[in-house]
Amino acid sequence: MSDTATAATLEAWTCPAPLRDRDRVVMGHGGGGRLTAELVEHLFLPAFGTAGPAVPGDSAVLTVGGARLAFSTDSYVVQPIFFPGGCIGDLAVNGTVNDLAMSGATPLYLSAGFILEEGLELSALQQVAAAMGRAASAAGVRLVTGDTKVVEPAPARGCSSARPASASSPTGSTSARTGCAPATRCSSAGPSGSTASPS
Repeated sequence: MSDTATAATLEAWTCPAPLRDRDRVVMGHGGGGRLTAELVEHLFLPAFGTAGPAVPGDSAVLTVGGARLAFSTDSYVVQPIFFPGGCIGDLAVNGTVNDLAMSGATPLYLSAGFILEEGLELSALQQVAAAMGRAASAAGVRLVTGDTKVVEPAPARGCSSARPASASSPTGSTSARTGCAPATRCSSAGPSGSTASPS
């Protein structure tokens, strides 16, 4: 094949990745990669003002009353909600705790918000809640507050979890990781806070 024919063929190729000039949200915006970073930089930060850190991450280290605190939130949408080795419950707790630990903090408290799909079996919800409790206990954190909402069933809505959290943070540099996992029939979201002084 000649160079001219090859060039023409390549020009006709299309990329399956979401394009950045879309005027609607695409799946890539929730993947924790470049599209997520662009969404944060060009949409959220201008809307929220300049109160945030210069380099946004999955957790922020704040000074409150002389104490350094790390604050984080995370969201989980996985399908199915039960999978080999765990479920959305322990995934949500462990993922949020990890975000705090990556900032050099000691995780202390979590909140949990549940967005439950109507028709979800209560036995399944009980298993998710129990897994959350076990994971929190293993991590040495306490689930201290939360919220629950119920939505109408929708195909493949799945289970999602968003969970803000706080922790005491020692002095020093901080690092952040962006992560998101997919979900099925229950959802979780909510804020939490810590008032502990740094060690």
